[in-house]
Amino acid sequence: TDTGLRLNGGYRNRRINSAGNRFNSSLTLSPVISGLTAEYRKPLSDPRADWLSYTAAVDIEDTKTFDSEAFRVGIRRSKRLSESWLRTLFVDLNVDRFTVAEVTDTSRLLVPGVSFDHKRADNDIYPSRGRRFTVDVRGSTDALLSDSTLAQLIVRARWIRALGDNGRLLARFTAGTTAIEEFTDLPPSLRFFAGGDESIRGYGYETLGPVDEEGNVIGGNHLAVGSLEYEHRVRGNFYGAVFVDGGNAFNGDAFDPVYGAGLGVKWRSPVGPIRLYLAHPFDLDDRDVRVHLSLGVGL
Repeated sequence: TDTGLRLNGGYRNRRINSAGNRFNSSLTLSPVISGLTAEYRKPLSDPRADWLSYTAAVDIEDTKTFDSEAFRVGIRRSKRLSESWLRTLFVDLNVDRFTVAEVTDTSRLLVPGVSFDHKRADNDIYPSRGRRFTVDVRGSTDALLSDSTLAQLIVRARWIRALGDNGRLLARFTAGTTAIEEFTDLPPSLRFFAGGDESIRGYGYETLGPVDEEGNVIGGNHLAVGSLEYEHRVRGNFYGAVFVDGGNAFNGDAFDPVYGAGLGVKWRSPVGPIRLYLAHPFDLDDRDVRVHLSLGVGL
């Protein structure tokens, strides 16, 4: 429901040569988000735990709040620090052409950064006990191939725990902050918005956040959203769920959280849970129930 009808395709070559180099590419087409990505990966000292990647991507977004064409090329060095921790050092060159509200601009940023990803679960597709924690730190400077100087931190956490033989409790939280002198220089790909399947259900995709003088959503430099959900087996591989989501994107200390809650039905398919939710927004003049349909693993 975030992107409408979506078509995905991809190509993967795991054995380009005897050194273990590999190539991955994917294409996504939808009315809201379309993109093409490519990655060439080269193993280093330990092919299972240490590798270098060259990446390129084109992303086009047409949401209710902004239009964006983003082009990215980059290089990444990924290394497994332990069984559950992955560290990635990266440098990306981003060129964004965007329109937010009635402002059209182009942004060029050379963005170095580091990310840490921690995952532990008893089952990759449908865990009864699991957690995932990621931290991303990135920045740019106008002294080096960038139009503006910024620093950004994003933290994401997910937690799953079984309750008895037939129930699970699921929680998630995302927080982010950006330091930049002129917020209008920040492209939509680095601004914070809220709303949608993986944010606050009951609201449209990325339709929440600070607004301009005319009431247009322009995004924020801070974000705090969270969710708590309980699911219970009804019969076989079918489950019922209840949930509540809350939070928002904001600027400064003007945090104005909004909330959504509702019911869901899940089918535990071989490729991961297929989820259908009916979500009620509590902070809209139009409080019609919104349908959310998604597929994917919990972590």
